[in-house]
Amino acid sequence: MTLTSLASNKILNTWALGKASAASPSTPSAPGPIDPAAPTVFFLHGLGSSQNFYYALLEKYVLPKANAVLMDTEGSAQSPLSNPAVPPTAESIIDDVYAVLSHYNISHDVTLVGHSMGGMLVLRAAEDPRGKGLVEKVIGVGPVHPSPGLGSVFGARIKAVEEAGNVLALADAISGGPALGSAALPLHRAFVRALVSQQSAPGYVAMCNVIVNSKPAQYDAIQQSVLLITGAEDTSAPYKGCVEIIEQGLKNVKREVLEGVGHWHAIEAPEKVGELIANFL
Repeated sequence: MTLTSLASNKILNTWALGKASAASPSTPSAPGPIDPAAPTVFFLHGLGSSQNFYYALLEKYVLPKANAVLMDTEGSAQSPLSNPAVPPTAESIIDDVYAVLSHYNISHDVTLVGHSMGGMLVLRAAEDPRGKGLVEKVIGVGPVHPSPGLGSVFGARIKAVEEAGNVLALADAISGGPALGSAALPLHRAFVRALVSQQSAPGYVAMCNVIVNSKPAQYDAIQQSVLLITGAEDTSAPYKGCVEIIEQGLKNVKREVLEGVGHWHAIEAPEKVGELIANFL
């Protein structure tokens, strides 16, 4: 991982890992250089998370086929808010996605992968004109569909975090509750608790507002092939009223359902998620 300075003067925590080969082994512990001829998978995490959400997928399922580029979104985990007076938006995060791809000289054959809020954002990034000729595929893992009803849900969450000045109670509630499915192990819950608890209160609130203030992608305008990975027990981004709307709006889409899995798919079922991603690349 490295703190990357962008032309916008933002500093984001990013991680670039080259495609593995016999001549150039590449693992998370010893990443090789980006292979300019290889495809690239760009990973965007969700609310209260970080790039580490995807860690378990990289060595076995991604790097044998592609480069991997990950980042902590502005205000999340190890990427600070660049200007508290100008909070991040869906549009600014999409700008950051393309800026990071440019920083690593990625110019072709990109698959965008996004979880939860990140799923919402990669779908919007795919319809962006900058994606033409660059973004070939999209994978939404429990993607959020922004809707007016989310305002009250996140309004209560924002109020609780602002009053507490931290996210610790929220981390306990999320990791110990139904956000994870019936097959989740205590280790999975501990991982989620660690991810959420590392967020700053201002950063978490900013990410909540990104979701509340975002508009949906124009799903029927997305030309890329899309894979949707959903948890059968996901109560945060359920099929009805959320993923269903996304799926029905897309032209070229396939959906896979993970039984016993809630909203933290790549933590609860990394092997299944990894296999689905590898087979889609």
